[in-house]
Amino acid sequence: MLMARGRESRSTAASAMPAHARQLRQLALMLVHFSVMPQGALSRGLGLPPEADPSRGREHWANMMCNSIPYPFGIRGSSIPGFEVTCGPNKEAMLPIGKHSYEIHDVSLQGGFVVISAGPISQVCYDRNGTRTQTTGTGDIRLEQTPFSNAAGGANLMVLNWAVGHGTCDQALTYNLASLHCNNKSGCIDAPSGAGYLCKCNAGYDGNPYAEDGCLDINECRNFDSNECSLWDFCNNTEGGFTCSCPHNWNGDGYRTGTGCNETPRPINWKNQSAGLSVCAQPERNPCTYLEYCSEDEQGVVACYCPLGLRGDGRQRGSGCQKHHYPLGVLVLAVGGGISLICLVPGIIFFMQTLKARQAKRLRAKYFKENRGLLLQQLVDKDIAERMMFNLEELEKATNKFDEARKLGGGGHGTVYKGILSNQDVVAIKKSKITIQREIEDFINEVAILSQINHRNVVRLFGCCLETQVPLLVYEFISNGTLSDYLHVEGALSLPWGDRLRIALETAGALAYLHSSALTSIIHRDIKSANILLDHRLIAKVSDFGASRGIPIDQTGVTTAIQGTFGYLDPEYYQTSRLTDKSDVYSFGVILVELLTRKKPSTGMHSECGSLIAQFILVIRQDKLCEILDPQVISECLEAAKDVASLALTCLSLKGEDRPTMRQVEMALERLLVANKNTAQGRSAELNYSPAQISNNNDHNSRQYSAEQALLLSASFPR
Repeated sequence: MLMARGRESRSTAASAMPAHARQLRQLALMLVHFSVMPQGALSRGLGLPPEADPSRGREHWANMMCNSIPYPFGIRGSSIPGFEVTCGPNKEAMLPIGKHSYEIHDVSLQGGFVVISAGPISQVCYDRNGTRTQTTGTGDIRLEQTPFSNAAGGANLMVLNWAVGHGTCDQALTYNLASLHCNNKSGCIDAPSGAGYLCKCNAGYDGNPYAEDGCLDINECRNFDSNECSLWDFCNNTEGGFTCSCPHNWNGDGYRTGTGCNETPRPINWKNQSAGLSVCAQPERNPCTYLEYCSEDEQGVVACYCPLGLRGDGRQRGSGCQKHHYPLGVLVLAVGGGISLICLVPGIIFFMQTLKARQAKRLRAKYFKENRGLLLQQLVDKDIAERMMFNLEELEKATNKFDEARKLGGGGHGTVYKGILSNQDVVAIKKSKITIQREIEDFINEVAILSQINHRNVVRLFGCCLETQVPLLVYEFISNGTLSDYLHVEGALSLPWGDRLRIALETAGALAYLHSSALTSIIHRDIKSANILLDHRLIAKVSDFGASRGIPIDQTGVTTAIQGTFGYLDPEYYQTSRLTDKSDVYSFGVILVELLTRKKPSTGMHSECGSLIAQFILVIRQDKLCEILDPQVISECLEAAKDVASLALTCLSLKGEDRPTMRQVEMALERLLVANKNTAQGRSAELNYSPAQISNNNDHNSRQYSAEQALLLSASFPR
């Protein structure tokens, strides 16, 4: 039996980039982009590999040769216009831009980027419709009138996005432009960088979507995991797909997702038999006791079968089909055996339950040891540790065995579920995503830190469970979501300015407590709006301490692996690996900008036109703050917003020593909040580190901002 099933043809409309292409693109961007101020997303726990530092020299990248450069790139006459390359003295491929040519290190057809040897690049920004929005100048090379746009760059290397056409795929398809560049076995996809489009081989094909005959058929039958056939030998590769079948006289469609293949004999369908041509089709010649249980193969050999429950050879002149009768002795033995089995069942069940309980106990002890339960007991008081231990059964009952309906969301280190304990307390249970040893120690670190904290604006930890392969944390339940949820909503209105200012003050107070009031100075290391929870009264609660680090009181900082979230990550900490309390101050400054603008900072490798912080610093320097402020903030309290912007600017100083402490930030915000409630009395400028004082120091700060100018240059504005 043969059933055809080719893989669905790929739509020429926009489609998502494949996972391996995204990973390749991110790797190239990481290798180049990590030499400048970060703009992309770095998950907590992701350390910087030594070989990923472009400052170590270009020798870590091999040059591409002219004879190996893939189409649409090529020498003049063998490329798409705009993608011409030249050959260097050693036949290395060179990309000419303007009056200069640059060595090509890598080209990704699926990712739509090229890695070259160059410094920062000038470019023009465009939106997804191809409309010019802004021009930025950060070097001597200009990308206007080229198919390239700047993705990331360092001192030596640059990653350039490219596209074979302008506009979107929808526009290209409307005017039949995609066929100019994509071969007949590929389709159009929107370029991940924004404007423009790329080509991609259709499903069932792989290769170069730009070259003629560049997309080659994939042989799905070569690997069992690449096809859906029940029997490997009965997979038939076709152009762009495959078909599955079953052996002769077997039932089924041959697909694992269908009816598969089985060897059950098939009764005759009399309607489909040609009378006079088959023995089975002629009752007078049919030798079987049950005519419908007759089968005849291609050689004319007739086989008879018995219906279910009957035994025999199925033939009229043989034993036929008879009910099976057991001897009396067999019946007695069967009855006796059944009674004995009934008596044994309780004993067997008891034995299995006991064995299962012992195995579960040993497994819980094994997980407790692997999850560093002993380490936790060393880090905190033993009595406290025992009170904090929850058993797995209680948490499974509280979450209905971690039902998806109880899922609240996911954090940087795990998934959070809503649970109801036996005493009716509502809690949030965090199920960690742990795959390596260091992350287990991060988990224990979070437990140890939270057990020592008692502050109204820090989420309260009830305890943990270490009896599972994946450890669990039990927090107080905060009902109203995150600050990010409230800021980035649809519509013109969000949180009132007074609430924003109060939430900023409460967050600053919690961080100041962590830095100076706790027994050990605690650096949160991942302060962002998504980690600030709001309760039913919109009171701020700082959460997610998985990346936190304790620093002894007699030390000012520690050197440690990079952790945090790009967009909020302190550039000085990123470049030096030196973690101090000023790293949290920088992240808090980003939150202040977020409160002022209702815009998200750049948390991915790409943004529409540069990072939020780069734009914020630019409008401050140009005295155009209102261009970036949330209109709601302008209408409610513009003067207070200007003071908060000055405070944010100081928190965002590139040098940690130029930033205030969180205690000074808290005091400044407290004064602003009082002034906001009583504007008639005006604002007082008597605080040790008030925004007014910051404003008076702007002339001094401008001299320090040569580094911030570099920030603007390196935080490129990709189109």
